[in-house]
Order: sequence, then C-alpha cells, then structure tokens
Amino acid sequence: MQNNIIQFRDFLNYYHIDSSYNGRIACLRLDSAFVKSVSVPAGYMNMFSFVLVQKGSLCFDINYKTVTLERGDMLLVFPNLFVGGVSASNDFEGLNLLCERYMVEHLLTINSAYNRFSLFFNTCFPLIHVAENFLAELAYSMEHILRQIGAENIYQEDILTHLLHVCLLQILALIEDRNDSDAAKLKHAETLFLRFVDLALTNYKKEHQIKFYADKMCVSTTYLSRVVRQVTGKTVNDFLSGLLYSEACRLLGNTDRYINAIAEELCFTDQSSFGKFFKSKAGLSPQAYRQQKKAAK
Repeated sequence: MQNNIIQFRDFLNYYHIDSSYNGRIACLRLDSAFVKSVSVPAGYMNMFSFVLVQKGSLCFDINYKTVTLERGDMLLVFPNLFVGGVSASNDFEGLNLLCERYMVEHLLTINSAYNRFSLFFNTCFPLIHVAENFLAELAYSMEHILRQIGAENIYQEDILTHLLHVCLLQILALIEDRNDSDAAKLKHAETLFLRFVDLALTNYKKEHQIKFYADKMCVSTTYLSRVVRQVTGKTVNDFLSGLLYSEACRLLGNTDRYINAIAEELCFTDQSSFGKFFKSKAGLSPQAYRQQKKAAK
C-alpha cells in the first residue's frame, strides 16, 4: 500500500482472503468476529466494494463522517472514497462483494445503463437501503458470486462476469428507486453531466480532449468544465484519464498484447507518452505492472 491508497490485493491480504477469482473479484460472508479479527488502515480505496447488512449493525468512517448501517443498508465503496475504522455489533451479519477497479469500470464502459452509476458515485452519499422484499434476492445474487468463485471450470470468467453484471443491475435498480429516474426532472447540470458520461464512455479511447465533447454537446469548453466540476468535484481530464487508466490496466493485466499496440488502441501518440501517463497513475511502468500482475496470478 502506498500513500494510504488501498488496492484490491491489499484488502485481500488484510482480510487473509485466499478465495478470489484471479485476484480480481471476491465475495465474503461477514460477521462480528470476522470484523474484529482484522485491522484495515484508513485510506483511499482504489477498488469497488459493496457491503450489505443482513443483521445487526456496522459502523464505517466515510470521508471522515461516521455512518451506521442497519439491516437492509448497503454501502457502495468506490475508488477515491476515504474509508476509516470499522466496527460491528455482536449480532452483525452481512455480505461484502469486492472487485478490482478496472473490472467494474470496464463494465461501465460497455453498457449505457450504467451511466447512472457515474452520476450516483459523483453526486450522492454512497449509502442505499434495500427494501425487505428485495433483500433476500440481492443477497442470493451476491452469494451466487461467492459460490462461483470456488467452482473452477473453463467458463468461470464468463459466468462471473455475467453474475457481476446481474448484481450491478440489481443495485442500479435500487439507485433508480432512490433517485427520480426521469432525466427531465434532474437538475440541468446533472442532465448535462449524464450526456457527457454517455459520450465519454463511447469515445474516451480516441478522444482525450474536452473540446471534442463540448462541440458534440454544443456548449463551450468552459461551461462543460464548470458543470463537470460542479457535479463531481473533478475535472473533465480527471474523468477521461480515469477511464483510460482503467482500460490500460485491463489490457495489461489480462491480455498479451504488445504495449505499443495498447498505446495505439488508446490513441496515445507513441509508447513513450503512454508509459509516462501510466506511470503517473500507477507509480510503475506498464511493463512492470504487467509483470506484477502475472506474478500475482
């Protein structure tokens, strides 16, 4: 762990989890004894984690605010969220689905329905409540992922990707219930941001500059920049570079494609510029990252 940034594998090590799929996805049954047995330091999460409380209560420090989760509450931990100490009631029981960052972000780029996730992650406190009549169904989906992680077969990755997709859509349905799903009733800035997200997810590999998106949306670059910062607290460049970095991690970690071919696919001017970009994000070169991922498998 570097600079208080908690990577997916750091989390697995802290929890002494040896059951995961290629170090990319894990699902845990939680109880009070389990929570008390580990000590995860406070830090910024560079991963996705979905915590569902089935019984009792669980306390987190989220962005320096203490939050208590009761039965039916789900915490959606996403990259760059600051998570502090965790404590649980003696009768606590729950489930925790954990995914390496690029695995979820790749899914976000291939399904336009997930645009609402981007809005939720950037504008809402990451806590939703699961109605009692849906709690067992969502828990079953998470437990299905847990079971599949231990069921090795030639289609395991495809099955897990499908199950994760189902689970994310179920969570998205809860988000839609919490927020008015009629885009016409959203604030103008939020509606514009959703249009930007849709364009970004389709074009981020080829178009790295704000001017392309502003022109497509018939607004000025200044206005688009202001709206994205207003909604997310981040710049357009932050958003686009996050997508590029996520896809670069996926291609480096899960394919044998030459690094110059990856640089070309992501429309960097050359391999050198891609290497500088990647090292600024990961702290190591693309080749070193690939070797690290292979050694961990």
